[in-house]
Amino acid sequence: MKKNYFYWAALLAPLLVGCTNDEVKDDKGDPQPEKDTYTSVCIKLPTVSSETKAELGYDAGEKGEYKVSDLTLLFFRAPEGQEESATAEDDFVLSEVVSTKAELSTGTVLPGTILPDNSADGDAGATTKTLSTGPIPISSNSVRVLALLNVGPTEGIAKELLKLGSPFSTINNALPIPGGDLEGLLGTAHDCFLMTSAPVYSDSDMKTLTKCVTSSNEVTAGSKPTTISVERVVAKVSLKAGDNYMADADTGTKYFTVGNDLSHAGDKITILGWTLGNTNTKAFPFRKVETNWSTISPLWENAI
Repeated sequence: MKKNYFYWAALLAPLLVGCTNDEVKDDKGDPQPEKDTYTSVCIKLPTVSSETKAELGYDAGEKGEYKVSDLTLLFFRAPEGQEESATAEDDFVLSEVVSTKAELSTGTVLPGTILPDNSADGDAGATTKTLSTGPIPISSNSVRVLALLNVGPTEGIAKELLKLGSPFSTINNALPIPGGDLEGLLGTAHDCFLMTSAPVYSDSDMKTLTKCVTSSNEVTAGSKPTTISVERVVAKVSLKAGDNYMADADTGTKYFTVGNDLSHAGDKITILGWTLGNTNTKAFPFRKVETNWSTISPLWENAI
C-alpha cells in the first residue's frame, strides 16, 4: 500500500531549554533561534485495516482508532547503551492536530479527519499509516527521541512527571492514573487512544528511544525524518470461540487448548486479565519489555 505522508501546517514549534523541573508545554509554534541542529519525525501509526489478516477473522478496527489529536516529542541526551539514564533535554508539543475537517494547503488531510463520502480522497485521512512533522530545531546534545500521542489537555499521563532534565527511567515509572480516571488515560475523554513509542528490538536489545536523524541544514532535516513506531497503550482484543476454545465442565472456566500440530499440543491456556476496572491505578507510559523472554522455555509450561 502506498504510504501517505501528512505535513502539518505548523512546521516549527518551540523546544524548551533543558533545565530541570521545566514542565512540557505547548508554545503554539514560536521557534527558538538559538537551536542550530534540526530533525524531523515521521510517526508510524499502529497497523491499519489494509494490513489486517481478514482471512483469519481479525477485526479491522474503526477509523476513529487511528485518530491523532495532539503530539508530544521528548528529545534525550543518551549515552550509548544507557537508555534508562538518558536525560530529556528538548521537547516539541503540537496541540489541536485534528479538527472537524482540516485540510492543508497541499491538499492532503490530517490523520483522523473524516471526509465526506463524495470526497476525492474518501476516508484516507482517517486511516493513514504515517504522519510527519516539518523540521524541528533541537539541541546538538539531543540524540534520541520518544513520542506520545493523544495525551490531551488535562487527561492522560500526569504531565508534571514529564519534565525536562528527568532521566527516562523516571519518566517511565509506573505513574498513578490521574484521579483514578482510566478512561481519561486511554483517551476516551477526548475521543481517541493514547499512543506512545513502541519498543523496537535492535542489536540484541530492546530500545524505546529512537536514534535521531539530525542535520545542521533545516531543509535536509525535513526531507530525512526520524521514524518512530507508536502503539496504543491498550490493545483491542477479541477472543472468538472455535474448535480449541472450551469451558471446564466443573468450574465453567474458559480456556484454549494448543493444537495437535503445535509445540505443547494439548496444553490448556487460560486467558486472564483482559478486564479493565478500578483495580488499575497505575500505568507505564511506555511498554516495558524483558529482553530475555525468548530464553524462557517452554513458554506455556505453567499455563492452566
